[in-house]
Amino acid sequence: MKSEETNMDPAPGRNIIDDAMLDKLVGGDEEAWKRFFEVFDSLIRSIVSWPKWHFSETIREDILQTVRMEIHKSLGRFRKDSSLEYFVKRICIHRCIDEIRKQVRERELMSPYDYTQAGSDYREMMAGTGLDFDPVLAVVLSERASALREILNDMDDTCKNTIESFYFKNQSYKEMAARFNISVITAGTRLAKCLDKLKIILRRNRFFREECLPTTDSHSNCNR
Repeated sequence: MKSEETNMDPAPGRNIIDDAMLDKLVGGDEEAWKRFFEVFDSLIRSIVSWPKWHFSETIREDILQTVRMEIHKSLGRFRKDSSLEYFVKRICIHRCIDEIRKQVRERELMSPYDYTQAGSDYREMMAGTGLDFDPVLAVVLSERASALREILNDMDDTCKNTIESFYFKNQSYKEMAARFNISVITAGTRLAKCLDKLKIILRRNRFFREECLPTTDSHSNCNR
């Protein structure tokens, strides 16, 4: 998320949060907290209001309250190994991602996006995603990866090991044949049959329906 998108350029006033001020904040000084949020409120709002989140006004306000409470509770763990501004950004972006993930899991309507550059780590999201980053699609793909792992774990050992060997360990049919003590032809046939089983299971999972992915010309139908 670049600064030109969200107007998150550092404000001079943030330099007033020195060690003495931090001690007051951790100690619960009300005036110090009032000053803190006067300084950081514009940054917090700019992140939560980022257009690509597509949050409603009600959701934005809920997230703002959640962020403020978390900052209040978490500031005592701030270790000064990064800037306080980065600390605040991190909390804001994590709570926004939580809301996106919640909407995906609850199958709420998702808005269309143009393109995706996958990445779920907040460091990448804050500095390296660029203008084309699609937070909704990134979370959907993350949920797909988690769902696929769970599905594979529930499959019989033969299919689980066969699929993992070919796709996750990049083993050839010859290597699989040696590992499972079968012929090369059997290795290929077994993989094909296991993939057919997997496809049937995936069709029943909402995260693997094509309409769950946002498109450039229509809303996602993942909520159906």
